[in-house]
Amino acid sequence: MPNKWGNLVVLCALLLLLVSCAPKAAPAPAAPAAPSAPVTAPTPAAPVQRPEDAAWDKVVQEAKKEGKVVNYSMSMAGDVGNVVSKAFKDRYGITLEVIGGTSPVLIQRIRTEQLQGQFAADIGDLSSGRTVELKTSGLTASLKDLPVLRERAPWYTYPLDMDPDGHVLLYYANIIGVFANTNLVKPGDEPKSWQELMDPKWKGKLLTGDPGINQISSIYYLFFKKKSIYSDSQNKQLGGQFSKFIPGGQVELSRALAQGDGALAVGADQGNTTSLIAQGAPVKALDLKEGAMGMPLGLAMLNKAPHPNATRVFVNWFFSAEGLKVWAEAKKYATYRKDVPDFTPAAAKMDLSKVYTFSFADLDEVNKIFSDKFMVELWKK
Repeated sequence: MPNKWGNLVVLCALLLLLVSCAPKAAPAPAAPAAPSAPVTAPTPAAPVQRPEDAAWDKVVQEAKKEGKVVNYSMSMAGDVGNVVSKAFKDRYGITLEVIGGTSPVLIQRIRTEQLQGQFAADIGDLSSGRTVELKTSGLTASLKDLPVLRERAPWYTYPLDMDPDGHVLLYYANIIGVFANTNLVKPGDEPKSWQELMDPKWKGKLLTGDPGINQISSIYYLFFKKKSIYSDSQNKQLGGQFSKFIPGGQVELSRALAQGDGALAVGADQGNTTSLIAQGAPVKALDLKEGAMGMPLGLAMLNKAPHPNATRVFVNWFFSAEGLKVWAEAKKYATYRKDVPDFTPAAAKMDLSKVYTFSFADLDEVNKIFSDKFMVELWKK
């Protein structure tokens, strides 16, 4: 009898062999991946506005409502003022009106108007001595919290160095130094230091202001003392080197040098000589190694300014790199800002980093030296 169970086992084995040898079916294609969501940059956080920034925004808004600033100025008269006014108005839409004049005339006008209760001016932009007078007379307000003054880094001389109270802000020094007549002094033959002025070859070839009329000699005396350049005996010796003591101020001294009254002018100033150089005068600044003196120009906001917000916005803009660049380029001067180019003509340039800027205390001492006629005794006798 056939073994049916054995046959069944053989049959199952054959079936398994056939299945293993059959071609495998291709795997089913994978379903396409769902499209990913587009990648977007994270939303930047809104800038944090400090309380002082919000307060300044309010000042700017109020300034635009006031719409005007009036500056009694010795540094922005004429075309310079027009250029500065246009740039400021282009920036803020606020009008700057400049009333030009000399410091003595402008300070007298301010005093008279204040006394009569006519508060027309917002700013007194005068010599440092005159702006100090405004402050000591109680006619100024503080500007020390202006945004532009938050950093010291951009400045050769920080605007608050002379007056930390912020009533008198400094932006430029009229540099007083030694200038040469290039027709009388050969290139390369100029003195390189103050000490070289004592050389016998310069005897009878030096000019300076009359110490009985002009404070320049008193300024020099203090400068020599501060920088340890001359002793009193050496200073007296220097007095014997002068050929002429020119009556008047820096204007007259610079003109005397330009017309050949002497080879070197001790105490001529950069402002007046720049103007003469522009007219073709044979005048050149000497950048002596010990430096020169800076009589700073000061700007003050009057305490009863009719346009207080517009005034603050103007002063903040003016002391910025943008504002001082506009002024310096129009004036052909340098400023106390390191990030503003020096537009002074090459023949009148001096190294600003070596300029000694006089303080309030220095100016008081200069006044005492002058009133005591100390330099008349030292240089003229």
